Amino acid sequence: ENLLNDKETKEFIEELSYIHYLQGLIKLKKGYFDNARKDFYNALSTITKDEPDVEPWKIKSKIAECYFNNNDYSNAIKKYRKNYYDTSWETNWKYANLSMLALSEFRAGQIDSAKIHFNLVEKTYSNIDHDEDPIYYYTDWPLYQYYDANGNAKKALKYLYYTHDNIPDDHQ
Repeated sequence: ENLLNDKETKEFIEELSYIHYLQGLIKLKKGYFDNARKDFYNALSTITKDEPDVEPWKIKSKIAECYFNNNDYSNAIKKYRKNYYDTSWETNWKYANLSMLALSEFRAGQIDSAKIHFNLVEKTYSNIDHDEDPIYYYTDWPLYQYYDANGNAKKALKYLYYTHDNIPDDHQ
């Protein structure tokens, strides 16, 4: 049976990307990283609008996050690096991806590269608008983890404080 007319079918197809994205977010939150990643790839492949409900760069960031959370740092590094050099990103999210790239490198044992990338994030930290986007988890938290693992308690506490300070009141 044809339950939808042509207009309804077109509208459903246009929303399909957003539906895949939402499914991916749910699975990511539940810890089903491989399944979430598949949904995010499906979200990318089903974008039909010129102005999609979710920007492709945001979906790509979630794909990299799935690899990271699965401890697949090699693929996370590839995705975060590619995301960082993509020119379509908003500046805030660009540095969030750089910070996560650095943390992935650090966890993969690529200490020199991680140090360079963390330094870049720190140099631009004051330019990141933490009020505009909830990116504290992707900028402050990696810096905290890096300095905590290296025994630099002063800087670790600084970024732990920033992490807490940047969490919006309605999320605490």
